[in-house]
Amino acid sequence: AIPEDLRTTDPQALVDHASKVQASGHAVWVEAEAGYHKTALASYIPAGETTELKLNLDEPMAWLEWSSGVDEGYDVGLAVRFESQGEPDSPCVLRAATRFEDAVQGERVTLPGAGVLRFEFDNSYSWLNGKNVCVEVSVQRLAASSPETG
Repeated sequence: AIPEDLRTTDPQALVDHASKVQASGHAVWVEAEAGYHKTALASYIPAGETTELKLNLDEPMAWLEWSSGVDEGYDVGLAVRFESQGEPDSPCVLRAATRFEDAVQGERVTLPGAGVLRFEFDNSYSWLNGKNVCVEVSVQRLAASSPETG
């Protein structure tokens, strides 16, 4: 099980969870003690490359918040945007493309409906160091429904 704060989990539990999410192609949501749901995504970004982690949100949410981390002492570029199912050509920018070091926390937001949340990581400026990145997403569903697991 993933704890409330991913920074306190052991690395193998995070790898196991991220592997399940990536293998299924869908988020594996875990219900937190406070009644909201959370999931995590992780990836390795080789030196000089970019990668995108995406999370399909199949239903409207009362709120969503996210956080992201990179290997301690390193930095990476990150842009976060939400593409509504009804308006995929007009993304909502949740974070403009800028670098961060160690960890960054997004603000709690209300989204216009179902859609795709995209985390675009940029390590293209780093010629030597690949980096591990992780994203944790927490949501409060509008209606009382059970978490989707697959």
